[in-house]
Amino acid sequence: MKDNKDNSANLVLLNNNLDKVKEILQDLLISSLEEIKNNPSSEEKILTLWCNSIKSFNDFFFQEFERTNNKKLYKRIMRLVMFKH
Repeated sequence: MKDNKDNSANLVLLNNNLDKVKEILQDLLISSLEEIKNNPSSEEKILTLWCNSIKSFNDFFFQEFERTNNKKLYKRIMRLVMFKH
């Protein structure tokens, strides 16, 4: 029974942390879009920063799944992300 409580606590913690990350990313995106609106010449640099960051995160994400031998799970998550919306 303790394992279930530990797992549940871990899931709650994970969810809370992911919510914080989502909030931070939303704030960053809003400020990025505002910066582009106020300074259109910054658009290319800001978009490049976002694209590079997203690619770096995706690479890290894949490497961690590969390191833990979970390539199948990685593919499943990518399919869900790509086709859910």
